[in-house]
Amino acid sequence: MHSNLRILYVLIFITAVTGAVWFYTQPSGQLASIEGTDFAVEDTSKVDKIFIADMDGKSVTLTRPEQGKLWDLNGRFKAREDAVNLLLKTFTRAAIQGPVAEAAEPNVVRL
Repeated sequence: MHSNLRILYVLIFITAVTGAVWFYTQPSGQLASIEGTDFAVEDTSKVDKIFIADMDGKSVTLTRPEQGKLWDLNGRFKAREDAVNLLLKTFTRAAIQGPVAEAAEPNVVRL
């Protein structure tokens, strides 16, 4: 019984070491070297203009006139505060999971 327990401990140890080696040898920083991949906004209180456009040429501009006041939509309407807060929260949480595959690069919209 003790020899089986020793074998189990050795297997657990080998598995842990293999997992640690695999984890630390994974290529990291692939995205850090690519320009434009760090677009998440850390401090959304500094954002005073948001421009959104679609592929058909329609666009919307949200501007914040002063701190604490409601955002303006295209300079004519007041934007819904909850919708703007959702946009700002999304900008904070935005993260890239990985680079685009080479086969899909022609389909990517570039700014």
